[in-house]
Amino acid sequence: MSKYAVTLAAAVLSAMAAPDALAKTSFGGIIFTDLYSINRDDASNSGGLVNGAAPDADDYHGSKLELPNITRLRASWSNEDNLGMYIEMGIGGASGATGVNTRQAYGTYKINDRWQILAGQSSSPFSPLFPSQLIGNNAPASASNTPAAVGGSHNTGKGYGDLDAGRNPQLRATYTFPDQHGAIAVALFDPNQGKELDLPAELATKPARESSLPRLDVGAAFNYYDVRIFPGFSYQKQGYNGVKSGSDDEVTTWAASLGVQTGVGPFEASAEYNIGSNWRNAGYSLANSAAALGSGARLFVDGANTEIGDTDNQSYWVDLGWRFTTKNTSSVLHLVYGAMESEADGAKTAAQRADHDSTMLGLSWPIETPWMARGLTIRPEIFVYDEGKSTQGVNSVDYGKETIAGVQMQFTF
Repeated sequence: MSKYAVTLAAAVLSAMAAPDALAKTSFGGIIFTDLYSINRDDASNSGGLVNGAAPDADDYHGSKLELPNITRLRASWSNEDNLGMYIEMGIGGASGATGVNTRQAYGTYKINDRWQILAGQSSSPFSPLFPSQLIGNNAPASASNTPAAVGGSHNTGKGYGDLDAGRNPQLRATYTFPDQHGAIAVALFDPNQGKELDLPAELATKPARESSLPRLDVGAAFNYYDVRIFPGFSYQKQGYNGVKSGSDDEVTTWAASLGVQTGVGPFEASAEYNIGSNWRNAGYSLANSAAALGSGARLFVDGANTEIGDTDNQSYWVDLGWRFTTKNTSSVLHLVYGAMESEADGAKTAAQRADHDSTMLGLSWPIETPWMARGLTIRPEIFVYDEGKSTQGVNSVDYGKETIAGVQMQFTF
C-alpha cells in the first residue's frame, strides 16, 4: 500500500517514529463505517451439493451497515529522555456491537541513533505488508460448513493470501541502518498461543502447553531507489506436558516471508509471498477461510500412540494500483489477487488427507475528498472470495463462494 514510503521503512519495523527531543503528546483516530451487500453460495457437500434441505437452503443474501471494530482511538507521548508511549483502542463490531479492545499499547526507548527497544503489545516486524482490502471485517461466517464456520471476517485479505503475524505482547529491538536505507528488528513473543492440540493424556489431566522458548520473529526493510524489500522469518516450538508416553508432544511452526513494493509515476505495486508450516498453532491472525482453518498441525493415531503431522502452508497476494489525481480528489484504484493453501503433509493414508485452497479477487478504490473535508475518504470495493475445492479424506468438499460489494466511509483525525 502507498503508506509505505521510502523514508518510512524503518518506522514500519519500529511501529512508531523515534521520540522527538522535546516532550510531545498527540491524539487521533479513525472511524470506519461499512455499507455492503454479501452474497454467499454455500456448496459444502461432496460433489458440490449444498448442505441443506433445498438447493439454496444454506445460501445467504443480505446487506449490512456496520461500525467495524477496526475503528480506533490513539494517543502517543514522548519526552526529552527518548522515551515514547503509544496506545490504540479498537471500537465497534457486527450488528451494532460496541465492544472495546486494546489494539496496541507499548513503550519505546531510543538508545541512540541506531538502536531502539520496544515493550508491550504491537504488530510484528515479520510480514508487515498487506493488500488494499477493508470492507467486511465483521461479516457473518457460514454456520453450516464443517468442520468449522468458513468465511466471515475480511480484513486485509487475511486467510486469502495475507499472512498477518498478529498484534501480541512482545519485546523488540530495532537497528536502523545508516542514512535511513533500512532497518532490521528482532521480536520475542509468548509461544503458548494459537490453536491448542488435543493430545492424549498420561493421567486424567489434559496435557497443557508449557513452552519455555519464546516465538522469534525477525523482519527487515531495505530501500533501493524506488523499490522496497521486506524479508522476514518466524519460528516457534511449542511443547506439551503430561502427554501419554510414546506419543508426540511438540509442534513446530515456522514461516518465511518476502514482500516487495514499488511505484513509477501513477503506477504502484506491492506483493508478498509466505511459506511455512502449522501457522494456526502460533498466535498469528488468520481469519476464517477454509485454508486458514486447516492450517494447523493434525493428529494421527498410529497403533496405541498419537503422532503430530505437519501441515504445509503457503500464501501470496499481488496488489496493482493506478493513481488518479484531479484538482479536487486523489485516489488509487487497486486490483488485488490473493491465495492461500494448506496441505496436511503428515497424512499416512488417503482417509487422513486434507488440502484446502482459498482465493480472493477484487477491486478497491479509496478516494480522498479534500474539496469536501480533509480527512474524509470514500472507498468503493468489491471482492469475490472462493473457498475452492478442498480434500478431506477421500472426499472433495466445496465450501462455495461469497461476494462482498459496498462502500466504506473513513474519517481520520
